[in-house]
Amino acid sequence: MLALVRQTTPILFDNAGASCIGSTCKEGSMSCKQVKEMKELSSRLNELVKKGINDEEIMQFVESI
Repeated sequence: MLALVRQTTPILFDNAGASCIGSTCKEGSMSCKQVKEMKELSSRLNELVKKGINDEEIMQFVESI
């Protein structure tokens, strides 16, 4: 879903997702402790969207996670 909305309105949804993607983690003791990984996944997704990812490639990306 995130890939789809980033395709249609990338400026609005560029930092959408977990709170740690756009800033720091606000989950405190409930943190998943994967801030670096979340930011990397978000960056990879943004790169794919900029290249013009299609629905099949979105599914491949999701399945690879």
